[in-house]
Amino acid sequence: MVTKKVNSTMGFTLFPYEIPASPRAYMEAMGPLAFYKERSVGGHFPALDNPEGLVEDVRDFIGKNWSTN
Repeated sequence: MVTKKVNSTMGFTLFPYEIPASPRAYMEAMGPLAFYKERSVGGHFPALDNPEGLVEDVRDFIGKNWSTN
């Protein structure tokens, strides 16, 4: 059961070898989930395991959800 709520827009990437995986429903219960993606490669250290995928997802989330105004 989720007890805390996040007020800010969230983005989340699920890497398959992350030990405590967080399913989409759990992340949606935490707060406004604007970006969610499941990767086929990577784990607990995605910057080492799948840096291209991590950067792609960060750029995608920020590009769609971060206003410069």
